[in-house]
Amino acid sequence: MPSGGAAIDLMLAFGALSWAYKTSTTSRFARPSNKVDILYGLATPIGIIVPIYLMGILGFAGQYYANNWNVAALSFPPSTPIWVLIAALGASLAIIHTNAMNLYPSAIDLLVAIDPVIRRFRSEFRARLTQPVAILILGIASIIVSIWILSLIESFLNFVGLTIFPLTFILIFDWYLRLKKNVRTLDDVKRYFYDIPREPLRHIGIAAIISFIVGSVLMNYLPIAIPTAFPKYVPPEYTGALIGGLIYLVLMLLAIRVKKLSWLLP
Repeated sequence: MPSGGAAIDLMLAFGALSWAYKTSTTSRFARPSNKVDILYGLATPIGIIVPIYLMGILGFAGQYYANNWNVAALSFPPSTPIWVLIAALGASLAIIHTNAMNLYPSAIDLLVAIDPVIRRFRSEFRARLTQPVAILILGIASIIVSIWILSLIESFLNFVGLTIFPLTFILIFDWYLRLKKNVRTLDDVKRYFYDIPREPLRHIGIAAIISFIVGSVLMNYLPIAIPTAFPKYVPPEYTGALIGGLIYLVLMLLAIRVKKLSWLLP
């Protein structure tokens, strides 16, 4: 696992992305309401972020006292206090719960993603084909992960942590300011999530790519360009990613209002 600041960055990155991703997933088919409920809106981010920080505190304590951040994998002597064993059991259950919570929406999204590809087949055949294809993809991905990624896990996690920050802000702006208000009927759902565009540029989010590149570059070079502020007083990860997200917001609004720039959005 990455150590020090890299581990904290990784935890924060996954926490931010899980909040943005699960909020859009759980609210996609929710019943619309005319009133704004602040507590209801805060329930999901608080429910996700607080456990992540608690797990981070447990990991820090395990690293400090036992030189192992993974509390669930520690071995304890018979004289270990009962509260330590309860904490280790809670950490194990939290890891299992998190993995299960992430697996279900990921599997559903994979089924949704491959459905348009095999839609040309008859509906009866397509219904029988979708799940075996998804299982095959997940099986191949698992083999690749076990053979390649796990052997390079530290570098892989560092890379994932750096890429997640810009993607999170792009996802937040895109969902709340574009897709959420446009996806109201079944035809809208079909258009945005199921139809395969015929135009090549519709398969590529140019605005998102530009924003991602800018955000990633700023995350890495802000500490070099302004060392007096970054990272001592201001976190470069959130700052660079937020600037990249704001660039996406500007490009998105231009693409919506100016028809000639519609190619910027998928």
